[in-house]
Amino acid sequence: MNNLIINENIKLYYQRSTQVLFVLLFLFVLCGGIISKVGSGYLEDNPDWKDDLTKYNSFLTSQMEANPQYVEPYTKEILMNEYRIKNNYEPIADDNIWGFINSISGKLSIATIFSIIIASSILTNEYKWGTLKNLLVKPYSKSKILASKFITVLIYACVQYLLMLFFSWLIGGFMFGFSGTSQPHLFVENNVVKEINLSMYVLINYGLDAINLVVLATVAFMISTLFNNSAISIGVSITIMFSLTVLTDFFSDFFWNKYSLFSNLHLEDYLFGGVPKMEDMTLYSSLFIISMYQIMFLLITWITFTKIKRDV
Repeated sequence: MNNLIINENIKLYYQRSTQVLFVLLFLFVLCGGIISKVGSGYLEDNPDWKDDLTKYNSFLTSQMEANPQYVEPYTKEILMNEYRIKNNYEPIADDNIWGFINSISGKLSIATIFSIIIASSILTNEYKWGTLKNLLVKPYSKSKILASKFITVLIYACVQYLLMLFFSWLIGGFMFGFSGTSQPHLFVENNVVKEINLSMYVLINYGLDAINLVVLATVAFMISTLFNNSAISIGVSITIMFSLTVLTDFFSDFFWNKYSLFSNLHLEDYLFGGVPKMEDMTLYSSLFIISMYQIMFLLITWITFTKIKRDV
């Protein structure tokens, strides 16, 4: 089994397409850094930021009267602004290393897309190139072959994710300095403003997004096995990725929505003062439901690959 996993990784990383994806990932982060640097060049230190926040709070207060549906988010923003003024915390911009890393973390979809591409093609390419028969004649069961490919996908996804973080740290450091910022990330929970170290906040967000990456890579792996078509798998998986919020809101009036995969992938709603999509939803319940979907996806994949006969 270990030899299978090693061989799969060697085959994957020797492919030119895989190497190109790593280069594109670096260029993506580099372009983000250049854009942030150029944009920050037009920003000057604002000695009157406290007065600006006070005026902005007045504006938000007037907006709450005109738009009562936004009372909760406006109230949270006012509380955080007052906290900043009281504790001399100037609003955090993207022109520091952790601010940049945090802004890039919101664009992690590029790493997810690359992982979906690999998950969709790692098995279908074996059929396409006629090399699957070489694996099947060796003393390995279909289950072990399938498991080795899925583990390889997970390893690749982790590598992509870690590289995304490393590239962001490296480029952000060169662009804005490695000293970071001493200011914390602020959030409101039960009408009380709380602090968390900015670097810890960014790393937690990366961890939550990594769960979504693994789930979507599994979906792509399952669909490619079902239809033996990487194009369908990539298209469906990327559509799901970009439609998560739309699908969650569309089915929000249905009681079963709390058990859907779409609603439970919004793990960030449970932390830092967020609000779950539906009542009675918790972080642990969402993790459990996600785990059940993962088991179902892998079971469907295993049955399709091991029990259904196909020409190789």
